[in-house]
Amino acid sequence: MTISAAKAVPVYGTFSGFVTYSANNGDGYYYYPDGTPVTGTYEYSPDLLVGSSTAHSDPTAYFQININGHEIYSWIGNNLNLSVDANGVPVSGSGDGAFDLFFGTYGSGDVGMTTGYYTIDAQVTYSTPSDPSATVPDTASTSCLTGVAMLCLAVFGPLISRSRKVRPSVR
Repeated sequence: MTISAAKAVPVYGTFSGFVTYSANNGDGYYYYPDGTPVTGTYEYSPDLLVGSSTAHSDPTAYFQININGHEIYSWIGNNLNLSVDANGVPVSGSGDGAFDLFFGTYGSGDVGMTTGYYTIDAQVTYSTPSDPSATVPDTASTSCLTGVAMLCLAVFGPLISRSRKVRPSVR
């Protein structure tokens, strides 16, 4: 049975850390000194997990790595396989693309990317998806809906209250 991605509620999270190793073919591209800041985001639909893994079957899965404030690469959908722990945090996985992604290979928080010419490794800490800073709040629509609800109460509240007081008698 296939679950529609439109019905799945995505989980969002972030991570941050630092470069632990960087090597290139000598051209200077994609070389970052140890300690360079690494940040990123991830997303997946828990309803589409196979066990605890996206198993390349979640078209909404997303994993992006930024180094020194610049997006380096992102992996999307069927090119991404990530496994999560009981808290919903990625613990291992891989991704295919111009850069191949691997994480959790050498332990918790290990993230790496490689091509034929470049290799970048980092140590990161993931935020838990239940952490408010890890989710993408939709405050604009929530505020609008709250306003509409309050307006409905102000307009229809007195009418409902009066209709409860005046009941027709049944004979």
